[in-house]
Amino acid sequence: MALKISKSNIAIVIIFLIAGFVGYAFIWLPSEGRLAAVKRSFEQVKEHNELLAKANKAYGKVSKLEQGFGTERDETWLMSEVHSMVSDVGMRITSTNPQVSQKFGDYVRIAVRVEAESTYHDLGQFVCDIENSRDFLKIEELSISKETGGIFDDSQAQTAQGASKKPLRVSMSIVSYSKASADRGGVR
Repeated sequence: MALKISKSNIAIVIIFLIAGFVGYAFIWLPSEGRLAAVKRSFEQVKEHNELLAKANKAYGKVSKLEQGFGTERDETWLMSEVHSMVSDVGMRITSTNPQVSQKFGDYVRIAVRVEAESTYHDLGQFVCDIENSRDFLKIEELSISKETGGIFDDSQAQTAQGASKKPLRVSMSIVSYSKASADRGGVR
């Protein structure tokens, strides 16, 4: 049995091939470029949203840090904070001296020089309290020397656990920053 192909069947196949070619050339190819452009736009929007999320996260961190920079703070506030923290850990201040304020853009650097007597353990606790403070506080300079005399006597040289409680003389510069106000020009 021979396959009989009529002229009408050949014409129908040719019409389908021409229609397929026309559809591919005039519909699929132009839309493929538009689809690629839409995909690129979608990727750009996705990248933009990721960057925006990162920026919002960073802004949140900056906002949290700025809360540690109080307004209208001065050397008196800083000395009060330091005195409170020192007494909480068992150190004894021998002197405090406010330093000259310096303006840095919208902020004012305030500093206090502190001389104290302490044990190594109490000093470590004080440094930890400074670093974990809600307010932005920083120890810029710290010098430690062996104390001769002072708040410690021989009966206090050993703790209940037998560990040595060596007396230290501590000298440090503690710094904070405050938002500059218009009335004081940022510097005292």
